[in-house]
Amino acid sequence: MTNRRISRRTFVKAVGVATGGLMLASCAPAAPPAPAAAPAPDEPAEGGTLTVAVRSPIGGLDPAKIVGYPSGPAILYLISNKLVRVGTDLKLYPDLAESWESSDDGREWTFKLRDDVTFHDGTPFTSEAVRAHFEHARNPEVAATSSTRFDQITSIETPDDYTVILRTDEPFGPFLNYMTAFMRVTMSPASYEKYDAKEVGLHPIGAGPYKVVEFKPNVSLTLERNEDYHGGRPALDRIIVIPVPEASARANLLRTGEVDVAEDIPVEEMADLEADPNIRVIRQKSLNHVGASFNFDHPPFDDIRVRHAFNYAIDKVTLVDTVFGGAATIMDSPLAPGMIGYKSIGTYSYDPEKAKALLKEAGWEDTDGDGIVDKDGEPFRTTYAYYEEFLRSAEVAQVLQSDLKKVGVDLELRAVELASYGASILPERGENPFGMWLWKFNPSAGSSTRYLTFDFRSNPEPTGLPYEGNAGWYSNPELDALFAEAWLEVDQEKRAEKLGEIQEVIWHDAPWLWLYMSDLLVGVRENVHGVDVYPMSFLHLSEAWKEE
Repeated sequence: MTNRRISRRTFVKAVGVATGGLMLASCAPAAPPAPAAAPAPDEPAEGGTLTVAVRSPIGGLDPAKIVGYPSGPAILYLISNKLVRVGTDLKLYPDLAESWESSDDGREWTFKLRDDVTFHDGTPFTSEAVRAHFEHARNPEVAATSSTRFDQITSIETPDDYTVILRTDEPFGPFLNYMTAFMRVTMSPASYEKYDAKEVGLHPIGAGPYKVVEFKPNVSLTLERNEDYHGGRPALDRIIVIPVPEASARANLLRTGEVDVAEDIPVEEMADLEADPNIRVIRQKSLNHVGASFNFDHPPFDDIRVRHAFNYAIDKVTLVDTVFGGAATIMDSPLAPGMIGYKSIGTYSYDPEKAKALLKEAGWEDTDGDGIVDKDGEPFRTTYAYYEEFLRSAEVAQVLQSDLKKVGVDLELRAVELASYGASILPERGENPFGMWLWKFNPSAGSSTRYLTFDFRSNPEPTGLPYEGNAGWYSNPELDALFAEAWLEVDQEKRAEKLGEIQEVIWHDAPWLWLYMSDLLVGVRENVHGVDVYPMSFLHLSEAWKEE
């Protein structure tokens, strides 16, 4: 595979959009529970306008260069389609492709396309539209943020209007999973001819259930029903999307009825909203892994006993209950339930005495009675960085500080602005001032292979910038060999087994302080039905309808 560094500018964005090892429907383990929903009439009502408050300003809707995550991808899925889609159950389903097959060696994938699809501008969907999409994403003028997601495809052949053949140089296990990512959404090839490469995202023309009639970047977006949608007539007349970055403001707009759907409502208002008879709260288990990455270049975090001690020192049950009101799940593996190869290994239970014993074994004891363990005359003091814009991160930081103090560690908290967060934890090797930092990963297509390699594969060069998400410079050659095998394995069951081995190694090595996966909370008015949430943090609105 091609090695490519990510820039500081795109680093924070990248941690939320990497894609990888989704499960095939035929071999998927049990999916996460579906979001709770109140009984609805048997038949969806037609008509009406759905107003949606999203958390991210949407500056552009070019799939190759999305501006506004995670709200942007949710809107892309209303506007157009991909060859293969992922459901809220994390399984793969046909979309613009009716079927597909791979060669025995896993280097060639043949897709048979639907012949009844038309883009919103009247352009028919054919194999040339797929080719145009890939060529657009690779156009240097586009400066695609997702360009590395296209590197594996080395050639595209279109033998007829409804057949596409994609080839790779080597077997690529998660190939189909990559095809489900939002950057694979196909737009009208005519738009690439009509608009400058950098302007396509301001004039999105897809083939989905709703079409854009007005787009004011970062302000509002108005969609109307696509009467000719190949998947059947959508229920709503229109959907209006407005960005409201402040979570409490979204909740208030939902209370007053000014919006029908509020994305990502604040957990501290969950109980109040659930008590409102005019509102329902949808709760979905997420794939949003949250932890604290250790800096292996800052001793003593190169000592596995210290990393294990930190994991035993944190009362994660109390953290989930008090900070999140129970709306989170304690991690028991580097992967989330429902992802391909997920293996429950078991949590690091709260055991401060064991944490103290491990620190003592590593040479850290409180020799002067000041409450802080020390070694060779140096007290154990380290710094934890986080950004307050992330859900309840300040409260989580205070829990870490309090629990670690109980085992003799002095943790200094450092709030960093989101705009500079990536640069702060992604300097040249040796220049990162923090011992630990908040780290999260949201696999945007329900990934496993991609996510694990993004954060835990060794950096290929011993100096310079980290490769992708391994800013802590964790390295394990045994793990790297397992990664290489998993990427090349096209037999999905064998790849799942390999991923199980990978998880065990990572969990034991503890390059992170493993914490939780927060639930996704979406508020809807009681007369709104058909709203769903992907575990990857995206709203699913294509089947939404309203009782007027």
